[in-house]
Amino acid sequence: MWCEEVAEKSIEAVGKSAWITVEEEDGDAIVEHHIMGPDNFLQIASQVSLDNLQQGDLLYYANNGSGKSHIAVYVGNGQVVHGGYNGANVVIAGIYLPGASTPIGLRV
Repeated sequence: MWCEEVAEKSIEAVGKSAWITVEEEDGDAIVEHHIMGPDNFLQIASQVSLDNLQQGDLLYYANNGSGKSHIAVYVGNGQVVHGGYNGANVVIAGIYLPGASTPIGLRV
């Protein structure tokens, strides 16, 4: 499960979604594309300090250590659920990732 899927499941519990729809012309037709990515969560959440994280808050990483953005779900005690991080399965690990940017706390 990718990181976006883990975060999306978390925010569905409060009736939110991070999917966005983009329309583009394809000849004479307009085609809709539904897009999900870690950056989408920045648009629907409020920033919260890392000192004030609550279970269910999100952590956004501009760089996960390999040049890509990443989103994770805070579960308490300095731990987050990371989905699909660097090709791994869903794991529970610390907030700070080796080589990654400092995360931004988000509350939906």
